Order: sequence, then C-alpha cells, then structure tokens
Amino acid sequence: MDKLKARYHSPVVIIGSQTSDNLFMSRYDDGYPFNLYRGAFNPFGGNPTVKERERGLGPLETLSREIEEEIDPAASIDSNWLPQEKILTLQKSVLKGLIPVVDLYVNAPQVEGGRPVHQFIYSVFQTSIPEGNIEIARQGIEEGKKIITEGFPGITTLDDLRQGKDRLAHSSALIFKHVFNDKKGFPCLIPGATATPIGMPRKSYRDYAEIDYDTKAFRE
Repeated sequence: MDKLKARYHSPVVIIGSQTSDNLFMSRYDDGYPFNLYRGAFNPFGGNPTVKERERGLGPLETLSREIEEEIDPAASIDSNWLPQEKILTLQKSVLKGLIPVVDLYVNAPQVEGGRPVHQFIYSVFQTSIPEGNIEIARQGIEEGKKIITEGFPGITTLDDLRQGKDRLAHSSALIFKHVFNDKKGFPCLIPGATATPIGMPRKSYRDYAEIDYDTKAFRE
C-alpha cells in the first residue's frame, strides 16, 4: 500500500468557552502572504520541529509549545500589550485541558490567493476555558491591546462561523465540520478540499508510519 504524502502536519486546538459558544482564535493580519486568508480566523497551532521528531515527541508537545509561544506573557513588555498576568491566565487555561479529538488527512486543491495544491495532516485538539477568560481576551481586543505574538486575536461564535459571517482560513472549516458533525455549515475557502479521519493524534510522529512526510514538514 502506498504511503500518504504530507507537506505539513499541523496540531491545532479549538478553544471554546465552558458556558457559551464563544471561541478564542487567532486571525491573520494584512501581512500574511496568502491574501485570501487575511482577516480570517484560524485555530491556534503550528508545525513540528526536527528536534521534536528526533526526540520522539508528537502533536501534543508541538501544540503545547506553539501555545506557549503564541500566548506568551513574556511578550508583554509595554502598555501596548495586555498585562502579563492576564496573558498568563489565558495561556494556562488553554494548556490545562487539551483533549485529542481526531487526525484529519486533508487534500487541498489550489485556490486563487491561497497555497498551491497540498496534502497535510491536522491533529485536532479541543479545550474549554472559563467564559471569564474569553472576556479577558475580548476586553483586550476592544482596547486594542496585543495578546498574541503572531497575527492578531479574535473572538467569534460557532453560529457566526457556520453562517459564514466570520471566515475560517485555509481548510480549517473541515475541522469544524467534522468536530461539530455539521456538513452544511462552516463555508470552506478552498472549494473541493477533503478531510479524511485517520485515527487519533498519536504519541509520537514516529507512529505515523503510513505517512510519507515532505522534507520540509519538520522545521529547523
């Protein structure tokens, strides 16, 4: 049996409120190289490193590192930022309850303003944080404070994403369709993209024996 090719392996997390359908996500700014996704929402996450692969680590460790880097209290060095203690509260609450949900193998065709044709894996996690912590982020956004180190933060709702009032970047709509079992909502910016479940997020990248990773899938 031929191996599945993967250009990326992106552990990501859906951060929701414990008591509402509010979501805390990142958004791409105007400097993002693929203009189709500028201003669109995307789950927090990122790509693994060569060292993580060599050490036998897996998606959970990559995601935890990415959260620590993106929601980083040490970045709050002046009044333009949300205070360190509030960023730390957000970071800790996100890291506290990371639950593995599914590995999705995505086949994405080329779309104008987006990436070329590519195949990759989303290792999807969820976490629920107190509504009060969502409000910490919302207040910071309303005051124009920096909260995250990449792009800018956003608060949205499941309904707004389902109805397309807020856009989901890349093919992340496919994550929401699967996780929330909703095949009609969550418009995808990549028409024709598909997502196939291939199990649960695994302990180590070495456990993905059926995947033929691109040489650049693990960054230095």
